[in-house]
Amino acid sequence: MKKIILSAIMAVPLLAQSSNFFEIGLGTQKTTDSFHADSTQNNANYNETDSFNNGIPYIQFQYSYKNFITKTFKENILFGYTNDKLTAGLFINMLNGKDTAWTNPYSLNTSKEKTKVSKNGLLVDYSLVKNANYASKITYIYTKHDIDNDTTVSALQRDANDHKIIIDNRYKSNILYNFSYNIHDANGEESSFKKYGLGIGYIHNVDKTLKVVLLANIGKTSYDATNSILNEKIDSTNTKFTVATTWKNPFNMQDKYLKLILQNENEDANHDFYDKEQQLAIVSMGFKF
Repeated sequence: MKKIILSAIMAVPLLAQSSNFFEIGLGTQKTTDSFHADSTQNNANYNETDSFNNGIPYIQFQYSYKNFITKTFKENILFGYTNDKLTAGLFINMLNGKDTAWTNPYSLNTSKEKTKVSKNGLLVDYSLVKNANYASKITYIYTKHDIDNDTTVSALQRDANDHKIIIDNRYKSNILYNFSYNIHDANGEESSFKKYGLGIGYIHNVDKTLKVVLLANIGKTSYDATNSILNEKIDSTNTKFTVATTWKNPFNMQDKYLKLILQNENEDANHDFYDKEQQLAIVSMGFKF
């Protein structure tokens, strides 16, 4: 399982479903990422990063009973409280305990070793305005990052406290836009960064059963200090483009839907080692109850 499997269509959370549902599917992705444990294990220099392809499962669900809610949130499972305006709870990462990172991603000419990463935290989501013409909500997410065995130099240590604020907006029934700001406070100053982003989207209802959603995100990441190994203060421009198509009640199957997701995500940094890219395609089926 890869991180992106639960985040592909969550770029604009106002699209999230209000009813209980379970969704399952399969997909494929191509990834380029020097820090991922499926990337090149033995690098000769910092300018080479290969791409890898893999099939992926895809799972989303939401279940609420009275004021209790549990649901998927990106690659996490959230357990919390909800009412008409507020959702708040704790989440655990579905990939906790898996080898998803390198102990030292900067090692050269030697086989890198994998290590486990844990990410847990809390989410608070509050609706500011909600009516037929306009809706707005603010979300705060705190995530604690723990690298089981981090052997990088102290200035690049990756254990971190991550704080993110998102303001999501919907105008009329089909125009979406959001703003986000992210402070990633790592133990090593050279692994700490600040990130901001803007997202826009459009919902097109082809007919009563077929809907197409177009999403575009752009942002910037700026690291707090010069990377002492690469001798560069890392900055990147981040883009993400998503198309999601939903077919309700296919073949007259009530309370079911089919979904197709296509996504391209790119981080273009001022050093090749920090460049990242993902292409993703997912087909899934959902059940409302």
